[in-house]
Amino acid sequence: MLVRAVLVVWCALVALAGAPGTAQAQEPAPLAPADERALAERYAPVLRLVTQQERCGPGEPYPPSAVDVLFDNPTVALRGPWTTRDLVAVGPSEEQLAVGLPGYSLDLPGDPLDPGCSYERWARGQWGADPEPTIYARVTGQRGVEGRLALQYWFFYAFNDYNNKHESDWERIQLEFEADDAAEALSRQPVLAVYSQHYGAERGDWEDPKVEVVDETHPVVYVSAGSHASQFSEGVFLGNSAVTGFGCDTTLGPHDEVRPTVVTIPGDDTVAREALPWTAYEGRWGERGPRRFYEGPTGPRMKQSWTRPFTWSSKARDSSFGVPGSEVASSEVAQTYCDTLAWGSDRYRDFVARPGPALAVLAAVALLAFLLVRRSRWQTTPRPVRRHRTGPQAVAATLMLLRRRPRQVLLACLPPLLWALLLAAVRISGWPPLPRGTGAL
Repeated sequence: MLVRAVLVVWCALVALAGAPGTAQAQEPAPLAPADERALAERYAPVLRLVTQQERCGPGEPYPPSAVDVLFDNPTVALRGPWTTRDLVAVGPSEEQLAVGLPGYSLDLPGDPLDPGCSYERWARGQWGADPEPTIYARVTGQRGVEGRLALQYWFFYAFNDYNNKHESDWERIQLEFEADDAAEALSRQPVLAVYSQHYGAERGDWEDPKVEVVDETHPVVYVSAGSHASQFSEGVFLGNSAVTGFGCDTTLGPHDEVRPTVVTIPGDDTVAREALPWTAYEGRWGERGPRRFYEGPTGPRMKQSWTRPFTWSSKARDSSFGVPGSEVASSEVAQTYCDTLAWGSDRYRDFVARPGPALAVLAAVALLAFLLVRRSRWQTTPRPVRRHRTGPQAVAATLMLLRRRPRQVLLACLPPLLWALLLAAVRISGWPPLPRGTGAL
């Protein structure tokens, strides 16, 4: 009996030793070196988000957040690269993503083509009504570049509520030091600040007045409502390309000032994969849609700045095109431009989501235009030039005059054309110099 009792106790001890949470549980993954963490804390940015006065209303509802809640979460799906609906796993783990999975995508609950307030409610349910803002820092260099160090801050947002609406959003800023490592950088101040804006970026010398700094070391980032583009100042910024964003970025206050918690990603890639396995993920952080315009973004690892930070920053602009005086009162012209682009983006998104009704509306408009043209009076003569004409008659007279007297018409148009070309040349040359940080005339 004594022998049997000893065996039972021994087996129980062996079982407990192998159980989760006991002596055989894995030790925590190593953290980033102390110098890297100290540098990241010293220069952690202060974010100013446009205040959302009421839920689901204008303003910024998404603070930069930790990505941990996306893992082992039954509301998140992992989909394969073969079609947009391939279901690989529900509630994928961080370890599943750590194998890379290029072409795969995380699918959050909701439809980016018809988001409504669903993503805001979902985010509030995952991170809580009063979430702790969190950002990720990383100290890195670039192969072949000596005496230069980059301190990057990566921001994750749950949804991009801009013209190109999509699930999840990754943004970043980068501070650059003339140093070989974090220990040396701690004894110096940055020489350059680079803020990502859509597919492009804007840079400024650390001593440049447009680089606002609080408490001597913390750069201020004005976060554009919806798009999360990082701006150096408060205002309305216009864009007409992928680099600048197609539409209007607004950072007009009032603001919520956010001092986020900083999680430092080890600069050594092998250590980073062990400490934070999600950094190895190469897929998309939002669903793949019917158009690339609305697809979720890839994560930090897939950005050029992850391995070539100085190549990325060398392409940054020196300024952004801001509406003069927008921080005091919005310009009617700028507001009309912004509203028109937003309306057009919404209509295109409606067409992508529901092409049938959109095509029916287009057909009705085309039919109405055809009937109006048929009922219009086009008959006229080009002479005399100064004569009352209807709109269609003015078009017809212009075309006849151009056909009969092309030289005369071109000479009449030459002065305004030359003036427009001169203004464009002056604008491109950068003279006279524009106010730093705005690009405004």
